[in-house]
Amino acid sequence: MDGGWGGEVPAVYGHEAAGVVDEIGPGVTSVKPGDHVVVTLIRSCGHCFFCAQGDQHICETQFPLDANSPLHDDAGQ
Repeated sequence: MDGGWGGEVPAVYGHEAAGVVDEIGPGVTSVKPGDHVVVTLIRSCGHCFFCAQGDQHICETQFPLDANSPLHDDAGQ
């Protein structure tokens, strides 16, 4: 964000993505169509002790996908 990795900012580096929400699925309450979003591999809840202090990278919240990941190998594991 501050240009520490070089290049021109604003920029999205690595595996991050940015976009606008087109539609949402059942049970989604944190975003709505038209919202501008940033996606990153560093997940944070935005509300816990660490997130409230600006330390989102050490968020301790357990997310639903932590237990039921959609990622799997060829054997289904």
